[in-house]
Amino acid sequence: MLFVNLKCGILTLILLFCSYYNLYSLSVSPSIGLSFENGNGNALRYSRHENLLDKDLSILISIGYKFRMERFLIFTSLGCKYSNTKHSAWSGYIQEAIEDDALAGEEEKQRVTGNGVSYEQQVIIPFVDLVTKAKFVWIF
Repeated sequence: MLFVNLKCGILTLILLFCSYYNLYSLSVSPSIGLSFENGNGNALRYSRHENLLDKDLSILISIGYKFRMERFLIFTSLGCKYSNTKHSAWSGYIQEAIEDDALAGEEEKQRVTGNGVSYEQQVIIPFVDLVTKAKFVWIF
């Protein structure tokens, strides 16, 4: 028996529509960064921003064949998974060390506004799948 499998839930479709038209962003955690620029191992810059999840999409498509052998079912398939995730860091503050010394944490906080970092990753993963199921009847 030939089968086609498409996994893309209704929530994924709604989020895809909303992200295409930039209708939502989800706050997930603060984004924290340290910079080491002088090579002596001391942190010279610290930054903290609000991290937003702008896009999170995962679609799985596969095609395969189902074999039946007595009590066993065997599913074999070829497929592809597409994943797209986008994060961005907004506003927050930066602290910089004074004269190449290590950060003490007491430096003045310089407020920043706007988009500081935007990161998007798109991945396509091909796969081969083999799944078995067995049915056993226990008689006592």
